Amino acid sequence: MQLLTSIRLVHKLRRAGERNVYYRIEDDAWSKVLRQKLTAFTAFDALAEEGLRLGWTDQTQTARIRSAHDSIAAVATALDSLWKTDAPVDN
Repeated sequence: MQLLTSIRLVHKLRRAGERNVYYRIEDDAWSKVLRQKLTAFTAFDALAEEGLRLGWTDQTQTARIRSAHDSIAAVATALDSLWKTDAPVDN
C-alpha cells in the first residue's frame, strides 16, 4: 500500500473516532497506470524504430521488430483518442 500511496494511485482515509485505516483508489488511477505504461511503450517504440533504421539482414528479426512497432503504434493511437474524448482532466 505504501507504493500505491507514494505514486498517488490510492489515498488513506480515516473516519473520525475510528482506528481503522481505509484506502480509496483515486478516480484517475487507471488512467495514470495506462499513461505510465504508454510512456514505457513509447520508449520501446523508439528503440524499435532505431532497430528498423539499422536495416537488419535477418528477416525474422525485422518482422518481429516491425510487428512490435505497429502494435505499439496502434495501442498509442487508440489510447490517445480515448483520452482526448473521455478522460478526466488530470489535477
